[in-house]
Parts: sequence; C-alpha cells; structure tokens
Amino acid sequence: MLLPSNIKNKRNSLSVVIPVYNEEKVLEVLHQELIKVLESLNMEYEVIYVDDGSTDSSYLILKKFAHENRRVKVIKLARNFGQQAAVSCGLDYSKNDGVIIMDADLQDSPNLIKDFVSYWQKGYDIVYHIRKKRLGEPFWKVLGMKIFYFLLTRFSNINIPPNVGLFRLVDRKVISILKNLQEEKKFLPGLFAYVGFSQIGIESERPERKGGKSKSFFKLASLAIDGLINFTTLPVRLIQLSSLFFIILTFILFILFLINKKGIVLIFTLSSFFLSILFIALSIVGEYLLRIHFELKRRPQYIIEEIHNI
Repeated sequence: MLLPSNIKNKRNSLSVVIPVYNEEKVLEVLHQELIKVLESLNMEYEVIYVDDGSTDSSYLILKKFAHENRRVKVIKLARNFGQQAAVSCGLDYSKNDGVIIMDADLQDSPNLIKDFVSYWQKGYDIVYHIRKKRLGEPFWKVLGMKIFYFLLTRFSNINIPPNVGLFRLVDRKVISILKNLQEEKKFLPGLFAYVGFSQIGIESERPERKGGKSKSFFKLASLAIDGLINFTTLPVRLIQLSSLFFIILTFILFILFLINKKGIVLIFTLSSFFLSILFIALSIVGEYLLRIHFELKRRPQYIIEEIHNI
C-alpha cells in the first residue's frame, strides 16, 4: 500500500487521542496536566476525547472542556464499543502531523509526551512507551500479561514489542496507512508493529491508576484473544500438535490393551478427555469462522451520537 501523495512530512503539530470510559475522578487532573505539557511545546495541537459510552459524568466534564477551549474536541459514541474502536474513531478525526494515543487514567504520564516529540522530530515515525514495571496492578493481571506477551512475541510472524500498550506518538503517514486497514476486531499494538516504519521505545515505570476501574478480566481476555488470533498461528498450531500427540497416545494405549486385556476404565476416561480436546479444537475453529462472519458484514467499528468542536 502506497502513501497518499498529499501526505507531507511536516512535524510541527500534534493531535492527542484519548478514549474515555467512566473516568470522572481523573479527568480534571488529566486535562490540566495535558494542556500544560502541550502549551509548553509551542506547537499547534488538538485534544480529541472519545467518550466510549460512559455511564458516569465523564461526558459532561468533557463537554465543559470543549466549551472552554476550541482546541479540545469531544466525540460521544452511541454506546460502549470498546477501547480499540474508540481509539480508531479518534484517529479518523485527527488532523495534525503527529498523533499521541493515551489512556485517561493517568497511568500514561503526559510528561512523556515531551520525550515522544523529541524522538519524533529526530525522524522516528512511531515512538512508544515500554512498561518497565506495573505499579498497583493485581497479581493475576501482571501474570496474565506476561503470559500473553510471551505467547505473542514467541509465535507472532511480526516483531511486536513486549510490555507495550497504546501509549505512543504516531506520525501522520502511519495514521494514513492504518486508517485503510478495515478490520472488525482490531488489535492496535499489533497493527502498529505490522505497518513497520522507524520505531523506538521509551522505557519507564507505569504508575498506579489515579481513579476509575481497570478493565475486567473478561475484557482483557477478549483483547488477548484478538491479539493471538490476529497476529499468530498459535491456536491452529495447538490443534495440530494436540492431534498428533493424541493419535500417538491412542495407538500406544490400544497396543497395551491388546496385550493386557485390561484398562477399560482408563480407556473410557481417556476417551472423555479426547472428546474434551475435540470440542476445544472445534471452538477455536468456530472462533475463526465467527470472525470471518463479522468481517463479511462490514459493520462500522463505532457509531457517533454527538460531536463538539469538530
């Protein structure tokens, strides 16, 4: 895919895209810190908040920001479409030379934007944050993310850096390419690695959340499944290896049964186990078919209810 001919390699303006979901406790502090950093850069900027169906007062706070500052833009989605869709919406409406993507919970420090811009103006097209340490995260989440990134980096056919989320600065030419990748289930960290270009990571500790709630186990699991299915062949390879293993095991057990004429209970137990593995394999195949089904529908990733300053 070629770059659009009208994309110029200017690097003197920024867009900041922030998905928001029930973050009323931190929005005031986030906004103050963010605007302070952006003003210190002496660059043209815009801040795009995407309210992803919040049920608290987040949207009212965001509207106030937009009323006070014309460079603050607010998009309200019709319901909760998920973080990846909300970010995609913000990217679609961003206009400046570089785009910062960050969370609203202050785990992504606005002060790192200065470092991002420094590397960006040196020529890097993507500057991302590497989470050196996750402070205040529950044990199950830290362990789960370690397992996920191990599988992703070990079995992916592209180089996806570990311990890297969405917090990054992305050049306009990369955003232009990304907007043409129309996938129903997006895993943006993987897509940023897929498109290539010159990239560099900045490592620092990720602080505790200042408010709001972390993603639930099921949302994190869903995101992990999207990453593994979209960027690895691991699920299919597991089915193939399991099939080969159980074919060999079944042959050995059959030989032992012919020799000893015993082990009926063991045979039935293993048969039940084999059936369980079969159903797991069918569910993995079904997941792939389901994704094809949704891709063919071509439904929009998000639906906008209201916009301000755009």
